[in-house]
Amino acid sequence: MKQCVSGLIIFVLLCVGLAAPLSAARGPEPVIAKFKDYDAYLEHYPYMTYRGVALTFDTEFDWPEGFHRLDTTELTGFQDWISWIPLWNPARPVGSQVAGILYQPGEISRPINLPWRTTRFFDFIIPLQLLAEYNIAMKSPFDIAIQPRTGVLLTYQNWLEGDMVKNAHDSIYFVPAETKRQPAESEFDNFFGAISANSNYRSLVKNCDSVVESGILPGDMLIAHDEKGYYGRVYTVLCVIKNDKGEKRFIVGTGCSDSPCDFYIPLFNDNKDNPWITLDQLRALTPAEYPYHGFFRLKRQ
Repeated sequence: MKQCVSGLIIFVLLCVGLAAPLSAARGPEPVIAKFKDYDAYLEHYPYMTYRGVALTFDTEFDWPEGFHRLDTTELTGFQDWISWIPLWNPARPVGSQVAGILYQPGEISRPINLPWRTTRFFDFIIPLQLLAEYNIAMKSPFDIAIQPRTGVLLTYQNWLEGDMVKNAHDSIYFVPAETKRQPAESEFDNFFGAISANSNYRSLVKNCDSVVESGILPGDMLIAHDEKGYYGRVYTVLCVIKNDKGEKRFIVGTGCSDSPCDFYIPLFNDNKDNPWITLDQLRALTPAEYPYHGFFRLKRQ
C-alpha cells in the first residue's frame, strides 16, 4: 500500500548499513532529518505544483533488502538534489502537448514532478532543465552555461544583456542589446527555450564528461545517438543505492525522443512499486541502432 505523506512532512537521510526488506513499508529506517517539513522541501523544489504532499522514492517505492542511499558526502549538491526529486501521484499518465496521453498509469512506474519550460521537452532536454531547476533552487541561475549545437555558450547573463543571432553557418553569437532584459521567470523560460531550440543529442554530450560504469551517480546519463545527433535516446539516473557488498541498484527517468512528453520512470520488473534496476539492466537500455553511446555527467554542476 502506498504511503502518501501530507501536511508537514519529515524527510530523511539514511545511515549506511540500515535497510528495510522489500516487504516492509518503503525506504530504509529514518535516522537523520533531511528536510524538517514540507516547506523546507519546497524550498529545494520551488517549481512544485503538487502542493501540500511530497511523494519521493522513499515514500512510494519498495526498497530491496540490505540496500541504502549513498552517503551525502559522496555526492555533489546537484547529485543529492536529483536523488530527492519529487514524483507525481501514481494515477497520473504521461502526456504530450502534441500527441495527448502517451502512457497510461499502468504502463509506467511513475511520472516525475518537473514542469515544462519549453515545448521541445525531449529526453535530451530534460537533463539540462534539471540542472537549470537546481540552479534556480540554489538562487544561482547565472551559473547556467550550456554549449549549443554550434556557437558560444548560452548563459543567462548574455541572454539578458545581448541579442542572440546566428551567422551563415547557423552558429550562435550575441550582440549588445539596446535595452537589457530584466530577470524574471518568463524571461528565464525564453532563455531556456533558446537552449532547447539549439540542442540535440550530440550537443548534450558536448556538455558532459564520460563516466565509468563503476562510478555512476545521480544525475548521470546513458546517452545514445546517431552520427549527427538528431536521433537518439537518453536515460537519466535519479537515485543510486548500494548494499554492504558494494552492489548497486538504480532508478532512471526518461522522456520521449519522437514527441515531447512528461518526464517519467519506465515500468521495470513488471512492478510499478519496484523500479530499481541493476547495472546490467541499465546498460541494456542502450538502443542497438545508435552507434554512439555511453555514460556521461554534466560538466557544470
